Amino acid sequence: MADDEPSSPPATAPAAASSVSLTSGILRAIRDRVGERSVSAYLEKATQRQIERDREIHERFTAARIATERSGRMIHVLF
Repeated sequence: MADDEPSSPPATAPAAASSVSLTSGILRAIRDRVGERSVSAYLEKATQRQIERDREIHERFTAARIATERSGRMIHVLF
């Protein structure tokens, strides 16, 4: 893994406590979807999806940058 590549935390790592501040509207929307006792699990899954999405975007950007450097031309990358 390159130093500038975002890493994904292992999904099997032990849980650690944290405090997160959310707007009341976002918190209400989460609780409406999953209930009062499943907020942490919802946030965990949403964060895992976002980390994976960030990793995929980083990989695409890196591949496009390498292709551009090799070709010596400018290219437009659409994501």
